Amino acid sequence: MSAETAVEKKMNADKPQSTYALLYELEGVAIHARRAEFEALKNILADCKVNFAPPVFARYCLNRAPEGYLPALIEALGIKKANEKEWAQDIRNGIGLYMASAEATLKPLVQQLVQLAVDRHMQVALLTHMKEAMVGSLLKQWAAPHDQAIVFVVDAGQHLSPRADAWLRLAKTLSRTPRQCVAVTGSHYSTRTALSCGMRCLVVPDEFSAFQDFGGADAVLDSEADALDDLPALLDSVAPQKPFI
Repeated sequence: MSAETAVEKKMNADKPQSTYALLYELEGVAIHARRAEFEALKNILADCKVNFAPPVFARYCLNRAPEGYLPALIEALGIKKANEKEWAQDIRNGIGLYMASAEATLKPLVQQLVQLAVDRHMQVALLTHMKEAMVGSLLKQWAAPHDQAIVFVVDAGQHLSPRADAWLRLAKTLSRTPRQCVAVTGSHYSTRTALSCGMRCLVVPDEFSAFQDFGGADAVLDSEADALDDLPALLDSVAPQKPFI
C-alpha cells in the first residue's frame, strides 16, 4: 500500500486534526538499528583481523546504504580482498534479524513523543530505508498508536539520505507545509536536510552521532531521563495546540 493510499484510509474527517505532523526516522531515531548495523559490520571485519571502532563507523557509514559506504570504508581500512556485494547482503541480514527480534523495541523517549503527538491529533509518519512489509510488522508489534503511523520508504541508493526532497515529499503526502512538520532526526545530515526544508527539528542522537553539530535544531535531547519530563512543553513549543500558523 502506498503512503498516499494509507493517508487517505487512515485519516478520518470526523476526528479533530491538528495542523501539525510529527515525522521521525526509524533506523536513525526510533530503534537501535545503527547499533545492529555496526555489530554486523564489526563481525564481518573481525574475519579480516580489523578492529572496527564506532568512530570509524560514524565517519563512513551514517546515512548511507552498505553499497554506498563499503568501497570507501574498505579502502580506508586497507583491506585487499573483499566481496562488497556479499558483505552488503550480510549487513542487511544482520539488520533484518535485529528488526525481527524482541530487541527492536521503541525507545521510551520516541514512544512518549509519538503518544503525545497522537493525543494532540497530529499526523505521525516515519521515514525508513527498510521494506514496508518489515516495518509494518514492527509497528504491529508495537501496537496502538504506533501501528497507525504512515510508513514512507526512502531508497538511499548510493547517496546520503534522507535528502531534502524526501522530507518534502513526505510533507506533501500528509498535505502539510514543511513549517507544519516537526522532524525528529538522529544525525547531522538528516537534521540539516530537514532544516533546509523549513521544518522544525528535534534531535535524538545516539552513540554514533552524539558528537555531531546540530546547530539550528529546536532542541537536542541528549539525556533521555531529563527529556521525558520536558517533552509536553517542548512539543508545544514547536507544534502548539493553539497553532500560530
